[in-house]
Amino acid sequence: TLDEIEEPNCSFDAAIYNAGTLPRCPTEVGRYATPILMGIYVLFVNVLLLNLLIAMFSFSIQRIQDRTDQHWNFQLKRFSNERQLIQWENVIADAYLHKLEMMDLERLEIKMQLTHE
Repeated sequence: TLDEIEEPNCSFDAAIYNAGTLPRCPTEVGRYATPILMGIYVLFVNVLLLNLLIAMFSFSIQRIQDRTDQHWNFQLKRFSNERQLIQWENVIADAYLHKLEMMDLERLEIKMQLTHE
């Protein structure tokens, strides 16, 4: 900690600090470099933690968005006639099939990339 760095009871004599009576005094460079490096380290860790938090929120929002489509598809709707119901079911089925085709295409592209590599 910073108190240990600025401790006045220290010695530059190797015999004294090797015996364990007093701690070794930091060098002039160490007195200035250590707090600066500690500050840089703390900032870096904070940026990484913020990035992790953003990634977790993004994952949660994506999971919720995937479920909203499914929930919307299964909501009970009232239609005045059977033709509207069939038309709505066809639209939903086409959207689902399109989504499956895109997933298959994506898998195929990944397999092709892996085979190429």
